[in-house]
Amino acid sequence: MEAIIVAGAEASPALQEQGVRFIPALRVGGRTVMERIADALHEGGGCSRVHVITREDVPLPERPWINRLPYSGRPISDLLEKLDTITSSEHVLLSAGDIPLLSAESIAAMLQAAATRDADVVYPIVAREEMERMFPGSKRTYRRMETVTVTGGNVFRIRRAWLAGNREWLQKLFANRKNPLALANLLGLDFLLRVMTGSASLAYAEARLSRAIRASVHAPLIPHPEIAADLDKLEDLETFRPWLDPWDQA
Repeated sequence: MEAIIVAGAEASPALQEQGVRFIPALRVGGRTVMERIADALHEGGGCSRVHVITREDVPLPERPWINRLPYSGRPISDLLEKLDTITSSEHVLLSAGDIPLLSAESIAAMLQAAATRDADVVYPIVAREEMERMFPGSKRTYRRMETVTVTGGNVFRIRRAWLAGNREWLQKLFANRKNPLALANLLGLDFLLRVMTGSASLAYAEARLSRAIRASVHAPLIPHPEIAADLDKLEDLETFRPWLDPWDQA
């Protein structure tokens, strides 16, 4: 299996005012966020190659199995244009580039859960109590799914054949990866109402999403908050500050 990290965009203006221009360049325990993500995919996912969609001026970790892909500002288009030339593996791992604490253990747990079904798209979710245990006081988007309240992860496992033939749905899936409500909007009013009232089960949600995107979807619940905790807003900086190495602030 191979992996692709989407990591081309600069940080928001609010984060840049704090001296953060490029989130994957921040450091945790002496390693950049980019290094941590790439290592997690390589070690936890057994990925023989990790492709990074990013700008030419962004340094990549010195790993022989890392490959740079050009970034045009349209990461999903960049990915699909190069897909046939970079990998022939049945599945690929698709990751955001702003997950500071992503671990090999979280990727391994996701893939272990994925192995229980032959799904086209695996979208890990994390229970709210797990998130709040590791990140108390952090603000995230949660939705109640019958018996559990969850938030979405930032790494997908996607069957390559579906990936190649569903550009529009992939763009929507990646754009809404952190927002179960936005995903529900794609599925119709009745499903939206069930999500809003907390009466939609995970099995029901998987079935509706599978029908909508013409693919089998599996949303395993995994006990690894780090796979769902990204840094893209100013308030997230405070959440991650205990782990981040010092950086030059503006």
